[in-house]
Amino acid sequence: MIREIIKITFGLSFFILLIGSFSYWFENKVYNSFISYDDKYATDSIAGHIKKPDLAVHFEWKEHKKGEFTIITNNLGFREDTKTEPLKENNSKRILITGDSHTDGVCNNSESFSNILEESMNRLDSTLKWEVINGGAGYYTFKNYKGFLKRNLHLKPDKYIVTVYTGNDFIEAIFTDHSPTLIESVKRTCYRIRKYWRFHDADQLGLSQANLQQLYFELYPEVIKVAQEIAIRELSDIQFVCDENNIELIILILPSNLETKLKYDASDLTQKVIETLEASSIRHINLLPAFQKSEKDLFWKQDFHLNTEGHKVVASILFAAQQ
Repeated sequence: MIREIIKITFGLSFFILLIGSFSYWFENKVYNSFISYDDKYATDSIAGHIKKPDLAVHFEWKEHKKGEFTIITNNLGFREDTKTEPLKENNSKRILITGDSHTDGVCNNSESFSNILEESMNRLDSTLKWEVINGGAGYYTFKNYKGFLKRNLHLKPDKYIVTVYTGNDFIEAIFTDHSPTLIESVKRTCYRIRKYWRFHDADQLGLSQANLQQLYFELYPEVIKVAQEIAIRELSDIQFVCDENNIELIILILPSNLETKLKYDASDLTQKVIETLEASSIRHINLLPAFQKSEKDLFWKQDFHLNTEGHKVVASILFAAQQ
């Protein structure tokens, strides 16, 4: 009897070790290579990763009015057509914006909400020069937003705008800033295997982006609280850094296409974060009401990223908020 118990215990231990090893292998070898930062990115010890400088990457895009767009980065890796000088010019103000690929922009630089905002701000007042820097990067989430600010404090921004994309920032926070238990690791691996096989090329993955987070938290609701805690902790840390450096912080809450068109309710994720921002007197702008009122399509049908019309709407709301 004791021998049988020992065999069963050994067998279970070996099985758990095998599953854990497979989870680690899949997470670090297969899945991470699948979504690995392509040649547009470089790893960074502070921000996690950044866009490489002096890029010019062309994309054919049927939905774009020109059928194409080009990703261009400047000398510091920002989505700008002109150089960013470390020192601000006299009589100038600098706004640093970050976010994920929606902020980065599936569009030309001039069509991003950062660049449109800069143009609007400078038309308003010719006596003061506004420089709005687009520091968005694909795969960014809360931890990256904090690191990106710390990395660029030398630029002396007057304002820091963090674009929180409610469509996948919370799941990315779980995957990048939470050490899972063995059971969580197995669950995460099962989820990613399903995702890997269902959406195994870039176009399919883009199309799936809007509902992958929804699927994950419906399967594993117990980690919603963990995601919220990560978001609140990192945003609070960002506020602290901004206060220490006399930077005005604005949190821009960008909804997904699911919330905008299909009226999917993501408040179970976002409401606690918004309440914390309000309680901490952190300035924030929730774009959901304006997006839901819009009669125009604000996202590309091809991959559910903000389209050029969506960027215009974001820029107009941000511009109004600066008055």
